Amino acid sequence: MLLPIHTQAAGLSDQALSERLNAAAALGSSLTPFGAERAGAETTGANSADWQQLPPWRGGLSFPPADFNGHLINPYRAEAPLALLTASSPESQLQWLGTGLRLWLQYHPEQTIRVYASHRTATAPFRILDQAYRNRVRLEPSPQGGFLYGHGAIPYPQPERGEQIIWNHLLAWRGTQDDYGLLERQRQNGEASVPWLWQVSEQWPWQQDVEHCGHACEGEQGHYSARLQSLMQRQWQLVQPQQGAPLIWKQQLYMQAGRPILDASIAGSWPVSDQTRMLGSAEVGLYSELPRDYLWSLLGKRMLLVPYNQYPSQDVVETMQGGEGVMDWQQLRFELHRVWVVDGVLRKNADNQYRKRVYYVDEDSWQIVMADLYGHDGSLQRVGLQFLYSDYRIPAMRTALQGILNVRNDDASWLLRTSW
Repeated sequence: MLLPIHTQAAGLSDQALSERLNAAAALGSSLTPFGAERAGAETTGANSADWQQLPPWRGGLSFPPADFNGHLINPYRAEAPLALLTASSPESQLQWLGTGLRLWLQYHPEQTIRVYASHRTATAPFRILDQAYRNRVRLEPSPQGGFLYGHGAIPYPQPERGEQIIWNHLLAWRGTQDDYGLLERQRQNGEASVPWLWQVSEQWPWQQDVEHCGHACEGEQGHYSARLQSLMQRQWQLVQPQQGAPLIWKQQLYMQAGRPILDASIAGSWPVSDQTRMLGSAEVGLYSELPRDYLWSLLGKRMLLVPYNQYPSQDVVETMQGGEGVMDWQQLRFELHRVWVVDGVLRKNADNQYRKRVYYVDEDSWQIVMADLYGHDGSLQRVGLQFLYSDYRIPAMRTALQGILNVRNDDASWLLRTSW
C-alpha cells in the first residue's frame, strides 16, 4: 500500500498534482515500480533465436535458490550458453551488440561472447519500490543542477532528460551499505601490473529508512532544511601493494538546497593520468562524477546484449590474481536486455580525458552496464563493461566485475569483487 504523499513543500497546484499522480499510476502497472517496461519482448523472423527474447518482469529475484546455505550461490550456474558470438558471426546476431563492444570484437577476432538466457532479476525491498512512486510525485529538479523533495530509491523513475538518467545511475539502489574486497589488474603495452588489493566501504544515506536518518530525511515532513543532505560516501584503501604513505581514496556526494556537491580526496600517490592508468576515479561504476561537465542527450531505448547476472566467482579471482591481467572470456555472461542510451558531450572549458561518453543504462536497475568512451580526436577509444548480479539476500543489484578495455589493442583495466 502506498504511503500518503505530502506535496506542500513542492508547491504543486491541484492540476499539476493530478498530472503527476496520473503519470505515476503507471508505476506498478504497465511499468515496474522503478519505471521499466513490465512487458517482455521477442523477435520474430527466420533468423530469430531463443536468446533473442526478453521475459516480462515478474518481481525480480528476491528469494535464494533451494540449496542456499547462507552464502551467495549463483542460481544460474547450471545454464549453458545459447549462442557464441565472434567477429565473423552473422549480422542477425551482431546487431545486438553495442557500438563499442562490436568494434572491440572486430579488433579481437580470437574472442567469443557467450550469450545466455535473459533473467530480469533486478528488484528492491518494498519500502524502496514505494519510495520511487513518492519521488515521481514530489521530487523537483532544481536550477542548481540537483533536486529537492526526494529521498531513497531513484530520483526519476520516469525520466525525460539524459542527465536525469545519470542521476538514477548515481543513486541506484545497491543497498544502504557495502563492505568488500576489490582486486585491480591493469594491462598496458603487453605488460600486466601487479595485483592491487583494495578494501572498499560504501554507504548510501540517501537510501536509508526515513524513520532512522534524522535531518537527512526531513522530506517526510514535507520540507528540507538548508543543511547538507548526505547521499553517498565511498572509501577505497589500498591493502597491497603498500608503498610509502597509505593510499586512501574518498568520495562523498551531498545535496544542499538543490545544489549537488561532490568531494573527493586522495591520500598517498595514485597515478591517475591516462598515460599511466586505464582506470581513473571518474570511471568507478563506469561513471562516478556529477552530470554537470557534460551535455546529456537521451537517445531512447534499445535491446542489446549486455553484461548481466555475472555472479562473483573464486575461479575468476584466482585467474586474475595469478595470471597476466587477461580476462578469461569463457567465464563471462551476456544477456539480452532493454537499456536506455544516453549520449554525453563534454561542455566547453570542462576538463576530462573523454570528449564524449555514450552510456547504456539497464532499465530495470538504472545502473550503467556498458559505455562507449571517445577521445578528443573523436575516435571511439575504449569500451566499459559492468557485470551486475542480483544479491537476493538484500535484494539489490551489485557489481561483480568491471572492465575498461582499449578497443584496438589488449590494454585493459579490471576491477573484480573478491568478497561477497
